[in-house]
Amino acid sequence: MGTENLDPSALDAPKPEPAAPPANFIDVDLISEHALEQVERHLSSADRDRLEAARIASRQAKREAQAKAREEDAASSKRARDVVDDLVKKDSEKTGEEEKAEPKQLQPGAFELDVPETLTASQKEVAAGYAEDVAAIATQAGIEQDEAQTILESALDIAATIMPNGEEPNLANESECMAVMEHRWGDVATKELVADAQKAVVRLGADVRAWLNTPNEFGEVLGNSPAAVYALAMYQRGYTRMDPSKAASEVARLRATEQYQRGDKGYTDQVALLSKVATRGQSRELPMSRPTAPAAKSAVQKEIDAIRANQDYVGLDSKKRKPLVERMAALQAQLHG
Repeated sequence: MGTENLDPSALDAPKPEPAAPPANFIDVDLISEHALEQVERHLSSADRDRLEAARIASRQAKREAQAKAREEDAASSKRARDVVDDLVKKDSEKTGEEEKAEPKQLQPGAFELDVPETLTASQKEVAAGYAEDVAAIATQAGIEQDEAQTILESALDIAATIMPNGEEPNLANESECMAVMEHRWGDVATKELVADAQKAVVRLGADVRAWLNTPNEFGEVLGNSPAAVYALAMYQRGYTRMDPSKAASEVARLRATEQYQRGDKGYTDQVALLSKVATRGQSRELPMSRPTAPAAKSAVQKEIDAIRANQDYVGLDSKKRKPLVERMAALQAQLHG
């Protein structure tokens, strides 16, 4: 640009200072640092000082906001912890009160149930306890004495087979009891028996459930007993109150099945129970389609007794137990088939 049209006196005159921007002319939080640097290059020293002051104030405000947020988070977390701790404390106190409370006991049965004379002395001791339990439960649930007797005998049949020497599985150990049942009936049938037993407990009411599930001083739980599980399942399925003539027909049908012939425990145990139902109030022996000769029957029973007396039959060593279990199945099929 030329200078010929300019006033000569103005050429050497000092340049006027640009007007100072207002103190809040820029919000440093809304502009990138690069943009601020570009603007800053065109500012006066006073404006740059104000810009730096704005930067400092912005950083301080952020730090204060972050500190406040942390305080609020900490306070909120503490309130949440206090609520949870209070709930846990109340629940713990409630649980402690429940644990201190004595479990409700069933009243003694209104009738006495018979224990078979054929049991050994050790078996009779256990059977007497079962008889008291079944009588108390039956009285509580309104089950007739005849059906209660059948329930007891179905439990004792299982107990006598599982504990030939009067020793049950460890009733404080649910896994051990499940293993015993699975060995006898198989995984699928055992799950079905347990499910039906649990349904029976629901039907029988809260007092019976507490009676079955409350540990004694040794931690033993009656509800873990394979004999109790089986008897409850048979009650739930209606077998213990089946009409005698219908039970006899079912026995005849089951005896003709392949499963019964090969000694499947689910079938042989059911036949034993239904035979009791069919002969309720009569002789305990149902006529067999192929009766075993008395002498042969005595020999078979003698071998069965010998196997039951063998500790390996109830031991946990599967290799030793398996041949005995298989032989027992064959003998039971021969005796009852």
